[in-house]
Amino acid sequence: MFRKAVKDDFDNIKSLYWELIDQEQGDPSFPHWKKGIHPSDEMLRNSIGKEELYVLADGSEIAACAIVNDEKVDGYADVPWQIDSDEVMVVHVLAVHPEQRGKGLARNLMEHIVESERKAGV
Repeated sequence: MFRKAVKDDFDNIKSLYWELIDQEQGDPSFPHWKKGIHPSDEMLRNSIGKEELYVLADGSEIAACAIVNDEKVDGYADVPWQIDSDEVMVVHVLAVHPEQRGKGLARNLMEHIVESERKAGV
């Protein structure tokens, strides 16, 4: 089920990121995420509070998640956008649980997020 994360999801979301970091840390193509640093607990809690963290869940189990907002990281200002960069939504820390990979969940999550943002007028 697609939905925005709620406070009670925090531990499961954090667990998903930590399991992913443990499994993928040796892969040279994996982002340099570090437990407790990026994504930090504060980042996750703030994103939940701002309703910017989306999940695909099966009951309390989080299969995939991502933060989507208009916060641009360093380097985005230099990108030659085809549209006004103030209209760009940015995907942060997109993650799929290691046991759920290869099922199209990242695509499914992103399709739901785009649809949700369009309905919200973003």
